[in-house]
Amino acid sequence: MEKKFDKGRAIAKFFILFVGLNLLAGIFFYFLSSLTTDKKSFNKTIIKVPLVRKEGGRGFLDEPKIDATLKTRESPIKIKFLVDSGSTISSLPYEYSFLLGYDPINLNRIAFRGYGNSTVFAYKAQMTLMINEESMTLPVVFTENTATTPILGREGFFENYSVIFNHREKTLEIKK
Repeated sequence: MEKKFDKGRAIAKFFILFVGLNLLAGIFFYFLSSLTTDKKSFNKTIIKVPLVRKEGGRGFLDEPKIDATLKTRESPIKIKFLVDSGSTISSLPYEYSFLLGYDPINLNRIAFRGYGNSTVFAYKAQMTLMINEESMTLPVVFTENTATTPILGREGFFENYSVIFNHREKTLEIKK
């Protein structure tokens, strides 16, 4: 006895197979995306602050400054950092090296160009900061220039966070 081809049955089997494979692929990609993306921390605002108004030689200037807690040998200290996209690396005054447990004699001394194209000598190390609940370890230089403003520069910071300077709203926002 010869089997007859049932077109309706073939279409039903194809449809069930097609839907099943799509369902399995959807479940697979859903779990894959949940493994690779932490949805709770993706694009999360760490801090949003108003720019700090400062009077300068040519009028008023709105500076992007944030408060951060610097982890030291003894106890954490709060510091106001200037967020500077023009600085290659974060910097602190020389004295902070001792607070962080570094002896500059044991650090690499480097020379780099600072503000106004002046040569500044500094010592490179690492610092750990807390901005709100976000902890970060960043490269830092301790400068011999005593007038150094604490600066958060690009290396390690801008690479890992979205930094939004919004001059229309006069705010600085940092997102993970």
